[in-house]
Amino acid sequence: MRAERPIVAHPERQTLAQRITSGSIASVAWGLWLFLWLPALSALLWMLGVHITYKSIVRAPNQSSLLIVLLLVFTCNMIVSSWASYNYIRFVGKTRRRSSGVVSHEAVG
Repeated sequence: MRAERPIVAHPERQTLAQRITSGSIASVAWGLWLFLWLPALSALLWMLGVHITYKSIVRAPNQSSLLIVLLLVFTCNMIVSSWASYNYIRFVGKTRRRSSGVVSHEAVG
């Protein structure tokens, strides 16, 4: 007897809470991915003559706006550095995972 596909492949088997959680996580992930495209969007708008970033950050800076930008840069740097350090500490010197060998149905039985 072959094993069925995992529950991820059968959304109709998920409970309402699992579907809501999965959809929420997917929405947040897509939102973050789109947020990463904001510099490219800003550059495109700049080429088209819309200078939103220039007006809000460069032309009318005050202490709070510059501190917010500095805080955002520092926060992003700390998050990426922490994640890279965690992965380095966790996986340094370890061999990469390899796929397991094929197991016959008789061996499983």
